[in-house]
Amino acid sequence: MPGRTRNVALVLLLTLLGACTVTGTSAPVPATWTDHRARLAALSAWEARGKLALRSPTGSENASIVWRQSGVDTEVRMSGPLGVAPTLLRSDGRVLTINRGGDRQLLDLNDPAAVRTATGWHFPVTALPHWLKGTPTLDLPLTDLAIDEVTGLARGFTQGDWAITYSTHGQFGTYS
Repeated sequence: MPGRTRNVALVLLLTLLGACTVTGTSAPVPATWTDHRARLAALSAWEARGKLALRSPTGSENASIVWRQSGVDTEVRMSGPLGVAPTLLRSDGRVLTINRGGDRQLLDLNDPAAVRTATGWHFPVTALPHWLKGTPTLDLPLTDLAIDEVTGLARGFTQGDWAITYSTHGQFGTYS
């Protein structure tokens, strides 16, 4: 995917759980954020459902998405016009399996160039479960962490070339 489309696609994927603006440099991290991050890190099995919208200068597409996470094992089901055929992504943290229509691809997640060549995706696949939960991954450098003063939750942060932002956080059982 071209750089602009890649950024738009990731931001729209993250809207499953919300988005906001990152401003300036990181303020001191409050204890509530540290506690919240540790609590979410302990959450190893979860599911997110929603709609994925991809908008780029050349067009837009939509898909329904179901994301299931259990430890490092990931299963993502996408259906709808996006990519035409229903798509199933599975990963054990090392290998990404993509089933679309009758085609199946196995990709080594430790080789970002292979993933980018095969899929057109240029983003850290293993970071997505963390970003969907509203927390940074430990695998990438963290900068510009912005914490909401009222909720103590992340408004956004930067990891690698990615600016992750949240406008809202939902309440899911005892998690937000």
